[in-house]
This record gives sequence, C-alpha cells and structure tokens, in this order.
Amino acid sequence: MCDKSFVVMVVGARGVRVADWFPGTCRSDCYCTVRVAGEERNVLQTQTVSDQIEPLWHAEVTEAFPLRPGDALEFSIWDSISDDSLRLPLGSTERLVGMALLDSREFYYNGFNGELELDNLGRGITNAAVTVKVRRSDSQYPDPMLPEFVVHLQKAPVTPLGMDMDTQDGSVVFVNDVKEGIVQSYNDGANATERLQPGYFIVQANSVAGKAAEMVNVITEKAHLRLTVRRSLRMCVPICKKAKKRSIGLDFLKTSSAVACLVITSVKDGLVQDWNFTNPEKSVLAGDRIIAVNGKEGRASDLIKKLRELNKFVITIVRVNVKPPRGVDILAPHFSACNE
Repeated sequence: MCDKSFVVMVVGARGVRVADWFPGTCRSDCYCTVRVAGEERNVLQTQTVSDQIEPLWHAEVTEAFPLRPGDALEFSIWDSISDDSLRLPLGSTERLVGMALLDSREFYYNGFNGELELDNLGRGITNAAVTVKVRRSDSQYPDPMLPEFVVHLQKAPVTPLGMDMDTQDGSVVFVNDVKEGIVQSYNDGANATERLQPGYFIVQANSVAGKAAEMVNVITEKAHLRLTVRRSLRMCVPICKKAKKRSIGLDFLKTSSAVACLVITSVKDGLVQDWNFTNPEKSVLAGDRIIAVNGKEGRASDLIKKLRELNKFVITIVRVNVKPPRGVDILAPHFSACNE
C-alpha cells in the first residue's frame, strides 16, 4: 500500500503541572513535540507557553508528511524549567512531563480528533492528557469525539466489576476509579476513544436513567450491561486568598466524608464567584464536582481541609459533557491565569 501524507495539530494539554505549581510561582515553559515513533526527527514542535495551568498551542505542521499503515505518532510534553528547587536529569534543562502514542489504526483512514492520556509520566505528574487532531492532507479534520458512547459488558460470576461508583447527586453515576476486573478487561480491548475512564459519568444502565441508586442496582445485579457513558469536561481554576476573611464561596452536598469528590450545590459571594465574573467562559457552576486540589485527589474531608487551609491552590473541576455548539472542540482544554 502506498504511503499517505498526513497533517497533525496539537491543540493543548491538561494535568501537566506538578501539585505545588501555581501561576507566577516559578518560570515553567511547556511545549509539545510530535514525531513518527522510531524516528528521531520531530515533525512538529510547538512554541513554549509560560504560566498557563493548561497550555493551549493550536500548533499545526507546516508541511504534510508520509505515514504507512502500522506507523504510530508519538506526542511528548516537555517542561523547560528555570527553578533551582526542582531537580532535573543531569545536564538537562528540560523535563519529560509525559508521552502518548497514537497507532495508525486510530487515524489512518478517518483521521483523529480527541484527547490522549499521557504515559511515562514525570515526577509529580499523576493524570495528564494531550488533545490532538490528525488528518490526511487531502481531507478535513474529523469532528470531535461525541460526548456520549455505549459500553456493553458481560459479567462473570467470579470476576469483580472493578469500578468504584459515586451516586451523590442522585441522577448520574460518577466513575471514581477503574481497577482490575471486568471494566479494565473491556478497556484493554476497546478503542482508545471508547474506554470507560475514571471521571466519566454513567447516565443510563440498561433501561434505567435519571436515578443513580437504581442504576447502581442494575450494574450490580444484571449479567449483561448496556451502559450509556458521558465523557467529562475538565477545568482547572487557581484561587488566591487575598484576605483571610474572604470565603471561597462554595456550598457542597452533605455526604459521607469518604467519597472522593465534592459536589457543588451553589456558588455565592466569594473567591470563586470573583473568578466567574472575570472568566465567564470558564465559570464554576452548581452541579460541578471538585475532584482534586493542587492535583491531589482524596476523600471529600481531605479536599475540604485543603480548601480551608491553603492560601493558594488549584481546584480541578469536572462536569457532564454536553453536545457543543457547531465548530467548538469538545475536548479542547481550558487554560487559566491567576485571578489576582
């Protein structure tokens, strides 16, 4: 088969900062390289961006390049740091944040437009991803991944499901974690864009929708499952406490302290409302979930403790994905700057 020419765009990345990073605290320039796996030459290197929690590049190759079926694209995120307190490999001023491989089976015939989880994560990085687009030179980029997909699972009596679920808001099932079991086995054989990931939402289990507790009963009791899964939208928001008496301005569901996220019930006068006023396109809303503070996940009680005690922190928020307006990327990451 003849080689085909391809074009690649790197849109942006999320989760690429260490836990104690905060806008303005240290110089940190993030960039992405793209190459054909096994080759040394980069087909694309983005510009560096500084002081963004979630960098956006929208960088595209200037010239199409050939690929064969079986080739893979390697996306690597690098951090160029000028901070003596951070240890880097000897003789290096750059640190690998993480990398992702995109096999030709995922893009060769229909292109690709979506998010790739990063592997080989650098020290202090726990959950990172890059959003990319790939197309043939004679075609357009495909539409973004649909916000919703269906997962079919056939349960076995002695095999654990391997999924921790949260029903706090009563209407959807939030996937806290995926571990060894039926769900992980499904993910291992599934297309990269249709894996049931932590942070996603189950909005229907077989014929049940809108009632989280009943959906969990179905998931627990039924042998065959048809799960309608909704991807999540993620956003990072930096908060600076300018005055000790100034509240963060969030109310949460009063649920068990052992759950792994905080469901926001209202946004009132306070620091988050200030953020919403200056960043209306990235507003924090009732119904959103805080899943991490400074990149660290934990029990609800631990998250609340950090919100109260820290003077500067970054909260990671997820919400149920919805169909975006035409022309808007579903998975394009948000970027943030300190609201000082």
